[in-house]
Amino acid sequence: MLRGLSTLVRNRKPKRPYFLTREGQVLLPKLASYFDFVSLRYLGRYAVSEGKFREYLQRKVDAARMLHGANVDLKESEEIEGLIERLVQKYRGLGVLNDSKLLENKLHAYLRKGRGLDSAKYELSRLKFDKKAVSDKIDLMRSQQDEDADFQRALVCAKKKKIAFVTDSSLFSEENKKHSSKLVRAGFSFDVVKMVFDFQKEQTSAKT
Repeated sequence: MLRGLSTLVRNRKPKRPYFLTREGQVLLPKLASYFDFVSLRYLGRYAVSEGKFREYLQRKVDAARMLHGANVDLKESEEIEGLIERLVQKYRGLGVLNDSKLLENKLHAYLRKGRGLDSAKYELSRLKFDKKAVSDKIDLMRSQQDEDADFQRALVCAKKKKIAFVTDSSLFSEENKKHSSKLVRAGFSFDVVKMVFDFQKEQTSAKT
């Protein structure tokens, strides 16, 4: 009996959100109230970009529509986008959404972890930061960094990932290709990978 009840509860359709009518129409005033509620909870828990915040709110509506078979109306969609944009402007004005500062912090956090600039650029784009802002920041960082900055970060990355090249073999050996690919995936160029290989080779030679 209890097993059957738990199956019934598990298979029961989730309750229709209060901003959606039985006919699948979105009630904008109620949606605005719902957005206010979920925004405070979401932004109180996470530091996100404006793009990620927009995506979160839109996903809430899209999921409810899909689950309850609501029709998508173009005019209604534009009004919902307007609600989302007003919230973005509100929280930007309050300083809760601050893409410039967050982008800076995220970039430095990636670099401290031993990630290359190209890898950091990819990760920042996935977090829905403005693509031009990300490119400009990466280009500025690249122009200001020391010549061996990428090499130093690659050494940090190699240590974290426990990458130890087989130094008595070629860089292009099967074993070393696996190590090289890990550094490449972390955003480092082949030239930097070769520098790490040569460095580890020198370290090995110095110990013998």
